[in-house]
Amino acid sequence: MREVSFEELERELGEKKLIFVDFWGEACRPCEAILPILERTSRDPKFKMFEFLSINVTLFPEAGAVYGIFSVPTLVIFVEGEEKDRKVGFVPQHELEQFLSKWKEV
Repeated sequence: MREVSFEELERELGEKKLIFVDFWGEACRPCEAILPILERTSRDPKFKMFEFLSINVTLFPEAGAVYGIFSVPTLVIFVEGEEKDRKVGFVPQHELEQFLSKWKEV
């Protein structure tokens, strides 16, 4: 899981095929609770096809505006720069894995 700025996010979305982005905010309890799950999942070999990115929408509010983030955490899957799926709020490990598994074969 790599923390990025808004500019880095835009660049990555233009270069990578399959990207998972965690849009999070400061002082967000669900964001803090999901972080260990995201870290563990990002290191799981069965999800190595994803580039795992994280962006703080408190520091980069333009990211929230551009990508329609109204609540955090918001987890978004991009395929070739286009949003394909999203989950809002805390998700347990098994639900996150199911969410990602739908897109592994893209």
